[in-house]
Amino acid sequence: MIDKTEIVMIGIGGASASGKSTLSSLLARIFQNSTNFSQDNFFKNISQIATIPEMDDYPLLESPDALDFPTFIETLKHFRQTGSSINPQKEGLVIKKRFEGSPHLESLVKSLSLKVRDTLEDDEWKFSFVDGYLLYWDIEVVKELDLRFFVQADYGIVKERRKDISSDESWFEPLGYFDTYVWPYYLKFHEPLFNGFFETGRTTDSVVVLKSNYVDDLYKNLEITVEKILEYVKAKKIERNL
Repeated sequence: MIDKTEIVMIGIGGASASGKSTLSSLLARIFQNSTNFSQDNFFKNISQIATIPEMDDYPLLESPDALDFPTFIETLKHFRQTGSSINPQKEGLVIKKRFEGSPHLESLVKSLSLKVRDTLEDDEWKFSFVDGYLLYWDIEVVKELDLRFFVQADYGIVKERRKDISSDESWFEPLGYFDTYVWPYYLKFHEPLFNGFFETGRTTDSVVVLKSNYVDDLYKNLEITVEKILEYVKAKKIERNL
């Protein structure tokens, strides 16, 4: 157990290509004493993942069965206890083309970084940003998260962003995979969250919903998440001093 340092673990869930990894990576810049954990780094061995015969045995990656949840949970628990990772993280797929070279974004990141520094005042806080497309599927994962955000983008937006990813030479996706598996499985495995989820406002069941269809949404989401995290820190400071 690390002494004095407060660990804050922040979950950022959402569909593939919804913008969760972009948001997570920017938050890690704003909160300097932080690290990222991506669920994309916790797939099972390819030989253990079911395949799709009609798509030349392409691995079915959209199901919870494709993920090594025990190792993922162990990694999160270890970070909470020690402030360090037992599993090295590969850089996730972050769609940056929409934001590269944006003066407004860089200015916002700088101003939010200063706000965070002024609020924290010391180095006793360590943050972990945990993103995943099935982040809220396993209750043991949910229990490890102090704050939970859900990045929500519409079907057409997500599909276009997936095209951007699949156009990369290092990424191949069979024709029809998105409509047959990615989007239907996203809806299926998030059904508990979707029951009245988006109709009731931004927050429900301790999950903060962030719209992520347009560039301006990213700026708003950064401000919202930073404010929520700082509110949590302030509350913990008061609790600690009682």
